[in-house]
Amino acid sequence: MKATVTSPESWKKIIEVEIPVEDVTAQTEKKIAKYSKEAAIPGFRKGKVPTNIIRQRFGDSIRGEVIEDLMNNAYRDACIEQKINPVSDPVIENVKAENDAPISFTATVEVDPEIVINDYKNLNVTVAIETTEDKDVEDALEAIADQYSTFSPAEGAATVGQVVTLGYSEVTVEGETLQGFLPSPQMVEVGKAPLAELNDILAGMSVSDSKTVSVTYPEDFRIAEVAGKSGEFTVVVTAVQNKAKADLTDEFVKEKLNFDNLDALKTAIRADIEKHKDEAGKNKAFDEAIDKILEKNDFAIPPARISHYISHIMKDESRYYPNGNQPSFADYLERYKDVAEKSLKRFRILDYIANTEKVKATQEEVDVKIKAIADQYNQPFETVKAAFRQNGTTVQIREDIKEGKALECLVGLAAWPEN
Repeated sequence: MKATVTSPESWKKIIEVEIPVEDVTAQTEKKIAKYSKEAAIPGFRKGKVPTNIIRQRFGDSIRGEVIEDLMNNAYRDACIEQKINPVSDPVIENVKAENDAPISFTATVEVDPEIVINDYKNLNVTVAIETTEDKDVEDALEAIADQYSTFSPAEGAATVGQVVTLGYSEVTVEGETLQGFLPSPQMVEVGKAPLAELNDILAGMSVSDSKTVSVTYPEDFRIAEVAGKSGEFTVVVTAVQNKAKADLTDEFVKEKLNFDNLDALKTAIRADIEKHKDEAGKNKAFDEAIDKILEKNDFAIPPARISHYISHIMKDESRYYPNGNQPSFADYLERYKDVAEKSLKRFRILDYIANTEKVKATQEEVDVKIKAIADQYNQPFETVKAAFRQNGTTVQIREDIKEGKALECLVGLAAWPEN
């Protein structure tokens, strides 16, 4: 077997393979001999069928099997010999398999291009953490009070602050009716509807009233099929209710939220907000660091990797489309391609840097993560640890920790390991 490789793109390899005619002949004769021992043909004892009969009756199909086997094996051996690690299935082309001649073909595959990342230290990235204000805590308390609101029937037309229950009778996007796409009835507070155009028409509507709303869906709308597009939908009011927010007394938070008193709830809220602001500040700095590295070290991501990433998003979001009306792969690709590409580049950058600088997760760090998960689900630590080791979750935890430590080194939150 002879193989030569060309790389028209950093992420593409074209393997030209030639299999000697001697190999084809030898494997064909070997398979014919095998068939002659195993074939059951009327007029001949099993295992005693002459090879010329086998060749006459099954020669073409045997040759086809031999060619397929030899090509598969040659492709695999060529990848090993040339140290190619495909990230896509091969595209087989230019097959030549004439009698008494070598077999030749090309296999085109996608690969992760080799990368070298330079100038990733001293990026001058600052981690800025927002201060948690009293208003942040008060806003969170207001949201909790709103969450535990009680409702009572209201008479007449809806006013701001009341809640209407809406049913939907038709949804069109850019002139086309979306078949099977009919949102479930939902409760919406007048003045706080998720779409500005819907908010504009709710005040003054009474039970049984219906209106058609023209909207432009936000680019980040959670339903990819309609994001960024214009459309219409018709709503009908099926109920109007008064809304009374919960009074967050010491007794209420103890009974409903399992805190000793209101002050304890405020303390917990402040700690949670501080944690989220800390994470937000770090993530912003991490993104800035990756952007600066990419300015000097950009590289390509193979399309197969992007397709796999998009397919994972589609699978994750399929639960939002029980009627089977999920947007197409092309729609998802248009919306998420840039996100996928940046995420995959980030992974490769951090993997390269962590390996170069010997940034690793310690067993103690891994155990702390596993224990937190075990405590969250009220399971014994050793049981969860054993299960994670068996199903591969421990490997992912270790990789996540390694990535996080590399990011902290990049933005100055941790020192680089001494090698």
